[in-house]
Amino acid sequence: MNLNTRIYKTSDLYFASFLKTVGCNLIDLEESKNKKFFVFENESGLIAKIQLEFINGTTKIIAKDFINNIRDLKSLISMG
Repeated sequence: MNLNTRIYKTSDLYFASFLKTVGCNLIDLEESKNKKFFVFENESGLIAKIQLEFINGTTKIIAKDFINNIRDLKSLISMG
């Protein structure tokens, strides 16, 4: 996937929760062949930088917010 596009899709629940926790805007939930994709705005390709911070563990987030976002996204999956 080209990370410089205006949208970013991921099927990774935990990365999607992380994106929500750091303030990325979830704009859609898509389904393809029994797989759900979280669709985020990706202005200026910012998610590429966030993804590196996620992988390297260099971003600090509030654990409670992260857990709440996991729960919210799980609920969204079960509704969709």
